[in-house]
Amino acid sequence: MENISNELTGGVLTLLVKTPNQANSVGVLQECFTFNHLARSETELEKFGFLGTLLGFATRSCQTFNIDLHPSIWKKIVG
Repeated sequence: MENISNELTGGVLTLLVKTPNQANSVGVLQECFTFNHLARSETELEKFGFLGTLLGFATRSCQTFNIDLHPSIWKKIVG
């Protein structure tokens, strides 16, 4: 899970992008990532589906998924 987290946040995949605060080094929550709203191809949407599966797997198996998603994303995920 650590390697997957690093690949998702390290710029290898384009599913997650830095928040504006992180990109500009200003404000709070500079460590957070958000979903790439420009990722709209069929392949990228399939990758988002797989990311959702990974998040579900990590949650159900009590695995640590080391991705700092912006709080607004977590609020949507947990309802």
